[in-house]
Amino acid sequence: MNFDEAREYLEQFRDDGDENVADLDPTLAWRLAKAFEASPLLRKKLRIESAVRTEAEQRHLYDGYKAG
Repeated sequence: MNFDEAREYLEQFRDDGDENVADLDPTLAWRLAKAFEASPLLRKKLRIESAVRTEAEQRHLYDGYKAG
């Protein structure tokens, strides 16, 4: 499995469909895909919730969380 195949494989594990797995770091995508591929339990229980956010997007979410 190469990096592009790993990203494509991960598409099926997105939570609600808007998670951007295409921009995952290639090594992370490959390792995550291999983990999903190896574990039926992982495939059943774990979904990719966000995948990729910019630092600014993450900071905005965290600031909102802290503000309540």
